[in-house]
Amino acid sequence: WRVRALDFTSMCMLHVLLIAPCLLPSTRPRIERPIAAAAAAATAEPPPQQGRVALSGRSRVVETGLNDGVDAFLRSPRSDVTLLHPASATPMEGGGFACELEPLSFFSLTVQPLLEMVVERSDARSLTVRIIRGRVRVGERISESVRIEGENVLRWGEESGAWQLESDISLQLSLRSPELPSLARRVWISSGNAIVSSAAGRSGRKLLREVVRVAATSASGGGS
Repeated sequence: WRVRALDFTSMCMLHVLLIAPCLLPSTRPRIERPIAAAAAAATAEPPPQQGRVALSGRSRVVETGLNDGVDAFLRSPRSDVTLLHPASATPMEGGGFACELEPLSFFSLTVQPLLEMVVERSDARSLTVRIIRGRVRVGERISESVRIEGENVLRWGEESGAWQLESDISLQLSLRSPELPSLARRVWISSGNAIVSSAAGRSGRKLLREVVRVAATSASGGGS
């Protein structure tokens, strides 16, 4: 299937906007305080903090009033293409897919998420799309300083004569913190978490609508 909606894996492309600035060398000048200013500096904001930081977000969305075609579709490995939606996917030895998402241009850089993903079907009416390894390619090199982890748990079932489908997305980004004063750094982390959660919610809603659409097309014989 040709899938155009934003889903779980393509959501990661949005978060590269948080990652890219941390891959650039710092251009913040050093500020040397003279000894005469030591007393004033004692009451100043603490110096910038650096190191790694973890950003995370989670969102649960539900689609209701569906027919039973969703059940047959999601039970089948044929739905993996819809659930992964990479720019390219190569089956890995032992299972799973090596996925390259569409690259993003960020100023003069080209940034592309590289994800190793599996679709795990644990029981009759649930599955998990899991990122087992996530990195980014910046230009021609692969950065090891950014790590992406996450999963999307889909559950579906019949209730009151109609089917419903639930997506529960969680995503974690581990990356190098930008060079910021402590207060600004806390704001940056809080904003980053909010962006991740918001993107997860939008992605989950669009993914569920796309699953319903492709499942209906498949049931009618219009997709393969």
